Amino acid sequence: MPKPRLGVVLTDFGIPSEVWALRQAAAFRDLEPVFLAETHSVGNLPVPNGYELHLFGRDGAVSPWRRIQRKMGLWQGALPSPGTMERLRGVLDGAHLDAVLCHFAWNAIAVQEAAGDHVPVICHVHGRDVSANLRWPHYRQALAHSLPRFADVIAVGSHQIEVMRGLGFTGHSSIIPCGAPTGWLSSLPFPERAEGAPLVFITVGRVSPEKGQLQTLAAFEGVAGELRDAQLVIVGDGPAMPELRARIARSPVADRVRLTGMLAAEDVAAELAGAHVFLQHSRTAGDWVEGFGVTLVEAGAVGLPLIATRQGGIPDQVTDGENGFLIEADDVAAQAKLMLKFAHDEALRRRMGQAARARALEYDSDRMAGKLEARIKDVVLSRGNVS
Repeated sequence: MPKPRLGVVLTDFGIPSEVWALRQAAAFRDLEPVFLAETHSVGNLPVPNGYELHLFGRDGAVSPWRRIQRKMGLWQGALPSPGTMERLRGVLDGAHLDAVLCHFAWNAIAVQEAAGDHVPVICHVHGRDVSANLRWPHYRQALAHSLPRFADVIAVGSHQIEVMRGLGFTGHSSIIPCGAPTGWLSSLPFPERAEGAPLVFITVGRVSPEKGQLQTLAAFEGVAGELRDAQLVIVGDGPAMPELRARIARSPVADRVRLTGMLAAEDVAAELAGAHVFLQHSRTAGDWVEGFGVTLVEAGAVGLPLIATRQGGIPDQVTDGENGFLIEADDVAAQAKLMLKFAHDEALRRRMGQAARARALEYDSDRMAGKLEARIKDVVLSRGNVS
């Protein structure tokens, strides 16, 4: 018996930061993933061998009618251009799908309108699609209009479910994060700190205002006088890198801060394994809210205790006082105080690092993919939609 064909919709296929979508597809055992996307940009990840990718394109200019709909706050303003919608319908019809998993609500809104009642559409929200984008009235209306029509709604964090409940959604929902591949990370030696060795703090993420690298630097400056041999490693790249470089250059502890830039996964793992405490100062910026902290899982799997902000989905991952500590966003003094706490209590650092590793294994990407596949199969079977 052939496996049910599952359409997996992304905006731009193969964006490196969305590698989790490919991991999920590779982990599915009872479904046949078929990728659909507007584009596949040069430099993105390639299509894995054996998988289909159907592109439906993106029209460059927004049509005058769509502009009017957006200005009036009408839900139709959130749809792609009429030409894109027509091509999307053609791709959906030609792919012979039994269900469609749409990553990000903006894709689910378009696919639901194009598919109608012909195929169940599962909306998987991640972050910006249920935070920053909601500042646009037409998008809020579109999401509220579409939520009751989806066959299922999946979120990466409980806070996202609360946001959608606030839009009037009362249907079934599941919390299934994308996770991270923890097996090989947890097999690395536990991060030990030899007596007298410098304490290494590390943060990993896109260098942008919402990731809080400037706040983390300020916290490090606050402890550097007491911890005279401590080091800070900042891994990542992004639009705020020039500002961060300039700020570090002016810092009195610039010689103890190392910027690595973007690194391959194995190099990120090596940096994590060489550190002792992980820092993630996520903060709200432009209405963006952290969805799920993949780097928190990766750092935890290595065995690092976590200091993170009480933002978005982070409290789902960090239990204050168990596998790390939570602080309020922009509270640099609180972050510095906890950094000192780990520096002066090696037993605490080890205990929380071990708890962080145990918690991270719960979010292993294969395990999360298994939960996601089981939920999709339930939807397909309940609709009797197997072709």
